[in-house]
Amino acid sequence: MTVPEGALHVELTFIVKRPQRLRKGERIIHSKRPDLDNMVKAVLDALPIPDDAVVCSLTAKKFYAAFGEDPQIDILISSAENKKSIG
Repeated sequence: MTVPEGALHVELTFIVKRPQRLRKGERIIHSKRPDLDNMVKAVLDALPIPDDAVVCSLTAKKFYAAFGEDPQIDILISSAENKKSIG
């Protein structure tokens, strides 16, 4: 994984195991534990960057997996310089 230099934008999508109680279907929003902020912190701490303070913008989501989909974490790291400011 090659990480850009300077300020970073990180996009995280957490796909957690689909419980058997949920019927077949597509991804659905996961609103139970673990908390999204704790999941994000764990990933940021594990990233191959010397200091996660360079992360200046972040997008994070969590879903139950679609039927037949494996749990995973999708990570996209890009330069924050290329992002438009909000507000």
